[in-house]
Amino acid sequence: MKILVKALQFSGHFIQMSSLSGVAPMSAGESAYAGTKFAVEGISESLAKEVAHLGIAVTIVEPGPFRTDFAGRSALAKTVKNKDYDESVGKALEWFHDLDGTQPCDPARAARAIIKAVEADESPLYLPLGEIALGAIREKLDDRRHELEKWEQLGASMAFNDAT
Repeated sequence: MKILVKALQFSGHFIQMSSLSGVAPMSAGESAYAGTKFAVEGISESLAKEVAHLGIAVTIVEPGPFRTDFAGRSALAKTVKNKDYDESVGKALEWFHDLDGTQPCDPARAARAIIKAVEADESPLYLPLGEIALGAIREKLDDRRHELEKWEQLGASMAFNDAT
């Protein structure tokens, strides 16, 4: 019996499909979806550190709204109406439904952008796609930095007081 063992190539690239919602959820009603995309983000960040020494890169694609069937037929699941959620989840579902067919971004351009990022000498770990994604992610990071600074003193005060 002949056993073939393929040697490591010490190269490659993982493309992980996340979403704007995996960084900065835009509205109520997307907690399950956003949660799965946040998981993709965390797994991918850790994976990048685990495989970098093997010459393998990771890019997390974070698209905003693209004109695909995502907001159309594939999102037509029936939902139970609850008046308590009309102003939050209900409004978000209406917005999502109205978005179908009017999303501002072109999927073909996204494919070309992903290829360009992979072929770059230094590929990005994060690749937000579309102006909505770029703006929302930038705002989320600015808000996060502001909150970090606001609560920094409390957060930094966790050390044991060995003087007593």
